Amino acid sequence: MDDGSEIDAEEFRLDLIERLERKEIDFRWFALAEVADIFQRAERMVGVLTEQFDWTLLRSSPDSPFVLSDTPITSYDSKPANALMPGGLMTSRYAQTTMPLDPTTCLMLRPGPGQKGTETVYFRFVDDINLRSYAAADNWVYGPSANCLQKLHQLASDNPVRLAEVSPKAPRHLDD
Repeated sequence: MDDGSEIDAEEFRLDLIERLERKEIDFRWFALAEVADIFQRAERMVGVLTEQFDWTLLRSSPDSPFVLSDTPITSYDSKPANALMPGGLMTSRYAQTTMPLDPTTCLMLRPGPGQKGTETVYFRFVDDINLRSYAAADNWVYGPSANCLQKLHQLASDNPVRLAEVSPKAPRHLDD
């Protein structure tokens, strides 16, 4: 039923952004300004994510599953361009941001020209991504079986140097 009372969400969003950019909307409350800022930042971020990152679905076999932690998105950079910014979405061309989607699928973003694709990955790479999830966890790591999680815990215990390398690092200040 289209009686004119429903507004297309995309049309509304674009109209709102246009009116915000022309400064036609006057925000009298801080909360409304925050919401508007979220919309404006999201608009810019979508372009950056789709045009400046390669999107790859990593596929593993069921006997080498991905795990998920309570911090589901991890960023790792093996060669950050700036030691003060050790790991993040765009710290160098080697940066990898991963998010396991299920036991056999993980989304990986890398700086690049915006290519999309699928790659088959094997246990060593899956183990490395799982170590990142393990290291990033605040409290919980989820996997398809207790055995899978026990193996991951053992891998982390056996490889403390690698675990430290893939652990999230906060940006450093010049005086650190």
